[in-house]
Amino acid sequence: MTDALRPIGRAFPGRSFPGSARPGEAGLDLPGADARPAARPIGARGAVAVRSPYHLGVLLGVSAGAYAASLAGVTFLQASSEAATAAVRAPAAAAIERMAADNDRLEGAIAAARERMTTAGDDYGAAVAVMSDLQTQLESLATTVSAIESQSMKLPTRIALPARASLPSAPRAAAATQPKTVATTGASGG
Repeated sequence: MTDALRPIGRAFPGRSFPGSARPGEAGLDLPGADARPAARPIGARGAVAVRSPYHLGVLLGVSAGAYAASLAGVTFLQASSEAATAAVRAPAAAAIERMAADNDRLEGAIAAARERMTTAGDDYGAAVAVMSDLQTQLESLATTVSAIESQSMKLPTRIALPARASLPSAPRAAAATQPKTVATTGASGG
């Protein structure tokens, strides 16, 4: 037990430690006293048992467990906080989804209107072409009517027609007469 109090591997001249008295020194001749050399080489430990540091392993295990527990607690708090945030933001997310659907519907309606406008523009272009053809035909007709009018202006205003007697008369159809018939029936009363 006294070995544990003594420095290991060092010699201190002029100092004595319990259990390290040498025979013949200062009347400390005790029977069975341990006679050791005054100086030992540095680093030599002798028969002293090396203690295992169990307390360091326990401390390391406890600190790792505490760290794991704190990480689990932080993870739980973060998960519950994110769940609460998601619950608070759910109506806004639903509104955003509805707005996106409405936007898609509006975009489809605009695309359909654009298609109808393009079709109407094409139809208008075709109608303009037909109207141009009609305008050309009307101008041609106006030219023809103008020519006819100018020719009709050259005609006399009055034409003498031959008298009626000189015209051969057409045979007149005889008036059809119906024969008179008298009929009697054998019916009673008459």
